[in-house]
Amino acid sequence: MTNGTQYLRAVQKELYRLAGGSLDSNDVRAARISTRQRIELICSPQFRSWVDSRLVAGKQVFWIKDMDGTQRAGDVFVDFFRWLVQNNKFCSEGRKHVESFLRRRLATVSPFACATGDDATPQAALRLWDTQASGFGLLDFWRLYWLSQIGVTREERATMLAEFAPHATACAFPGVIEENLALEAAGVHVVLVTAGDQELAVAVAPGLGIKPENVVGSPLQYTADGYSNGLIHSYDILDQEWADKPQPGKDLNFRYWIWCQVANGRWGWSHRDDRKMVIAGIDGDSPSADLGMMLWLLGAPATLGHFMVSNPGDTRRLERFYYLSGRYGSTLGRFITLLQESPQSA
Repeated sequence: MTNGTQYLRAVQKELYRLAGGSLDSNDVRAARISTRQRIELICSPQFRSWVDSRLVAGKQVFWIKDMDGTQRAGDVFVDFFRWLVQNNKFCSEGRKHVESFLRRRLATVSPFACATGDDATPQAALRLWDTQASGFGLLDFWRLYWLSQIGVTREERATMLAEFAPHATACAFPGVIEENLALEAAGVHVVLVTAGDQELAVAVAPGLGIKPENVVGSPLQYTADGYSNGLIHSYDILDQEWADKPQPGKDLNFRYWIWCQVANGRWGWSHRDDRKMVIAGIDGDSPSADLGMMLWLLGAPATLGHFMVSNPGDTRRLERFYYLSGRYGSTLGRFITLLQESPQSA
């Protein structure tokens, strides 16, 4: 047994001492760990020795994390949209596209069915979202968000995002920032992988203890004259059919990010090689997008665990995560429930 294997077994033993369960439990519900307990694990000599053994072997160690519902409460693009409304930050073109979309949708969505007038406004979109109006869901808000960004320059967005970022990090779950900093101090790259706005995630990342260069998201595209066109580069499948299936989008996006890092000379690699990468853990709250990342990423399970976030006040999502991970996952004992606490700002 190599030293690397010995160190790994020691850190796994410590992990399951804290979380309960085991690799052989065959039960996605068996292991549960809090962020505070995981910080204890990260700061333990077992974890540090294992990471050091991987670094000495010439490998890079990663911990992959979603952002919304995983490191912070709520959806950051909804929060940014709300902030734009509250501070009257919409540009005229973005507002025009939002209102046009709403006029088409409001006629079919209760209780705000109306095709004209003040109801076709960004404020109306927030009312629909806040009341969870039937027929108006996350995909609707997702489309509205990108439409609202049309006509803004990169410089204008940068100014707004810098102003908004502190509001976003105020919703961080307790211990998340401390944990990210502890991972980086141990030699682990914390990588934020989100389906959302790349520039928004980059602006928020430092407040979560994550390096901006370690953000993988959906970049907004700009026209030749420097204005955003509302289109994005994304690998996600937005069809409703995929709502209950593990999605491959985040895996593909992470692989593309790795390609960019190697091409830019990071880590001194001459070529991409999965054998040089260790995925220590993966955190997520989405039973489709994040479970897909857990199952597909580099074609192998995370070394320590797949951490399914128990988001305060959202038990239905966790139950669906249990069901889908039990159905599609392998080594079910590697799935661990991560218990997050409500942020003080909630």
